[in-house]
Amino acid sequence: MLNLMMNADPHNPEYGVMYLSPFINLPKFNLVDGFISDYLHMELEDVTKQFTNYHLRRQYDVIIEELDNKMLLISVPLQISHYSRKISERKDWKAREWENFAVYYSPIIFDIILTSDLMNHWLLFVESLYMILMDQIHIADLDKADEMLHRFF
Repeated sequence: MLNLMMNADPHNPEYGVMYLSPFINLPKFNLVDGFISDYLHMELEDVTKQFTNYHLRRQYDVIIEELDNKMLLISVPLQISHYSRKISERKDWKAREWENFAVYYSPIIFDIILTSDLMNHWLLFVESLYMILMDQIHIADLDKADEMLHRFF
């Protein structure tokens, strides 16, 4: 991390590092472990994006087109403020689109291309996200989501 910061350039960031952090001057502060990971970057733009891209990277264009068409047929809750664009446009998706994809689209989309073992593994993540995104969550549900996330990772 220190090497990345020392060589940082705001016009050409490397691994998201653009400049030397002022936190470097805090004694006994660990720049890597000293921050709490956030939902947007860790769960959506890292885990969901990485999992999706990994499993779609070797799919033929005809399969991607089939998945695009399948996404258009999926009915999602009206509360969704930003519908996900086609899966072929995922490189331009914003965090909310990744969230919608993970929770609402991926169980249907991935069922087409994943083995049942991989699908069950992915559903641990999806169900835990669904649970922690609820307006109200009981402690038992929080514990269950925590257990599922540990099994997923």
